[in-house]
Amino acid sequence: MSQAPHIRLSNITLLNFLSKIVFYLFVFTVGIISSRKLTSHVFGEVQFLSFLVGLSWMGLNFGLPGMLAKFWPSAILKHNGKLIHQLLKRALLTACISIIAHVIFIIIIYQIVIIHISFVHLMFWTFSNISLAVTSVLMQATYRYKQSFYLNLFACLLGLGFLLLSFSQLQQLAYLYCFIFVNLFLSIGYCLLLSKYLFTLEETTESGHEEIPPANSWLRTSAYFAISAILAGILWQRFELSLLKHYYNFDQLAVYAIAFTLVSLFAEPLKLIPSGLLYYFSGIQHQQEKASAKFSDFFIHFVWLVSFCGAFFYAHTDEMVVLFYTDKYAAAAEYARYLLLGFIPGICGYVFMNMHTGLGRARFLFIQDSLCALLFITGLGFAIPWFGLMGAALAKSAVMIISVISGAWYTQYHLRYDLPIVKPLLSFLIAFVLVYLSRGMFAENLILLSIKVVILFGLYLIISLSMGLIRRDLINETMGRIKNYVI
Repeated sequence: MSQAPHIRLSNITLLNFLSKIVFYLFVFTVGIISSRKLTSHVFGEVQFLSFLVGLSWMGLNFGLPGMLAKFWPSAILKHNGKLIHQLLKRALLTACISIIAHVIFIIIIYQIVIIHISFVHLMFWTFSNISLAVTSVLMQATYRYKQSFYLNLFACLLGLGFLLLSFSQLQQLAYLYCFIFVNLFLSIGYCLLLSKYLFTLEETTESGHEEIPPANSWLRTSAYFAISAILAGILWQRFELSLLKHYYNFDQLAVYAIAFTLVSLFAEPLKLIPSGLLYYFSGIQHQQEKASAKFSDFFIHFVWLVSFCGAFFYAHTDEMVVLFYTDKYAAAAEYARYLLLGFIPGICGYVFMNMHTGLGRARFLFIQDSLCALLFITGLGFAIPWFGLMGAALAKSAVMIISVISGAWYTQYHLRYDLPIVKPLLSFLIAFVLVYLSRGMFAENLILLSIKVVILFGLYLIISLSMGLIRRDLINETMGRIKNYVI
């Protein structure tokens, strides 16, 4: 396996981010184009359908992504063909059961909610989403990052071209077909790349003697992952739309969806960075000292980056909403700021979540996610009737902060890992001082805003390096790898 010698934390983090960022930028761009071309009501409806597709996979994946992420990297690194075949068989069986469950779920939804898009269209979208979700996990766990990057870039460019050419004729269906096309294109591409790699692996290596756990153990662990995914999704995804739909029409849902999407522009790319921790810590879970040291170093540098991005987004939400979505959705800026109060620390806590998953701490994740989901749903029950859309945003932010605190507590007192505090706090203070001193300057258009963020980030980087908050050698190493990877 050509990539095996380079499977290090910094390598996985960078390459995993680059291979997936293209797709998330594509999703954001499709949202901007759609918000400008569709009416508020129609845009709110397609955003609600997007939420349903994500919700169905979140609730009906039966722990498949978590189980593949847990066992597949080890099988790949050890060239264990027998274990790979066992995993593929169980993955195929679980995916088939998941598809059947999705069909039932969508049928029930059509009995409850009035949707003006046909069942067949929504089912195709759901099926393509399942295909991409499963194959993308396999690609990441096989460490085929460079191939994934170029395939994502090609597919997303084709998808955007299709959207622009077909919008005038298809309207909201262009939005659906665009995602269906890209999802299926990437799924097929991933399958071809994986098949080619696995065929070579089987021809040139011998299977190991390890096997996946027996059925009872597999089902029990899958249940932990499945329930944790549902509970975590309630907090991190747009679950509140299911309750907001009972109080507001699609026009008002569109405003909240814009606020959430803008926050996602900040959150989703950053969430990609620690997602590689799952695969890394899965491979070193028995090396206590190494895992602790890697966690501390990663956490310091990740919080440093999140601090600047969070401060900049919080200070410029009004400008960003108008520049991206026009003043038709200007009211979304207020809700975006309330969401950022929880998302800024919440993204930092994403390090805990992925590390704990990789270390197999399923029981703690289950307890933490259960508590947070219960608090969130309870909070929504009071906050939405009293405070409306603002209440939903505040309830989400409050529970995110609780989730981060619990993850930090468990990391320090149960895993006994060193939890850095001083350097992250200094990074946070420096970032907010820099951004707020320049608030209101050079924000008239997207070009000036882009120049401003580059200048501010350069100052932030220089100050942080001079104070020793981050390592200079890591910055140089990262820039060199980006150059080699892309070129």
